[in-house]
Amino acid sequence: MLPLDRGGAPRNHILLGTVQVVLGKPSIELSVNRGLGPITSLALRAGRRTVGIGKITAVNSNGKTDEIQVLRQLARNSVSPKISLQRSGKLRSIRIKATALTTQTSSLRVYAMLDQDNRQRALEIRRAKGEWIELGFARPPRFRTKTDVIAVGRSKGRLEAFRLVVEKHDVRFQGLRVVYGNGSEQEFPFYSKVNDGVTTNRFVLAREGRGRYVQKIIVRYNTTTNFKGRALVKFQGYRR
Repeated sequence: MLPLDRGGAPRNHILLGTVQVVLGKPSIELSVNRGLGPITSLALRAGRRTVGIGKITAVNSNGKTDEIQVLRQLARNSVSPKISLQRSGKLRSIRIKATALTTQTSSLRVYAMLDQDNRQRALEIRRAKGEWIELGFARPPRFRTKTDVIAVGRSKGRLEAFRLVVEKHDVRFQGLRVVYGNGSEQEFPFYSKVNDGVTTNRFVLAREGRGRYVQKIIVRYNTTTNFKGRALVKFQGYRR
């Protein structure tokens, strides 16, 4: 089992991309940025619905391929074991034979393991283009409304926006507030129900806030009434 970070992604892996998985359309291809350097292994993470995975074909920059038979179901929000590549090298693309198990579309995140130097290079490439990073997560209660504080801090860099990812159950939000490092605040009148599996639109930080770090995000919310458990809300920030 791969160790995971707080956001549920495999630790020390780089996200290559997210693909949509549809029933009856098993062939998926994901292009890979060749500037990432040699890739030694992959890992997959299912989205809000279980995905059936058959075969993975890694296409190297020289056209040679590496085929791996996976043949497993990946439960919702779970991460696969490490998928080692026999031909370690720079990849041109990754072809995946996968299918949703119902008529509802699912998603699959594809991660790559790089050595330390190439991980740093990948981070530099992503930061030049802009990237979404994990800020933290919280579990809203079911039968009452609660205010939670998500500590962010200077280490996350200069954020331009943030968004929310809701998983496991629907969530009703009753306002968001951002506190910057200098103590100033920005209110977001976000009063809405967000369904399981939905990523919200971005909340753009005030222009004068872009040059400062976000100290914390304050959220008021609750999991919609159910008898199966609490939702999971992930907070993601956008930075360059």
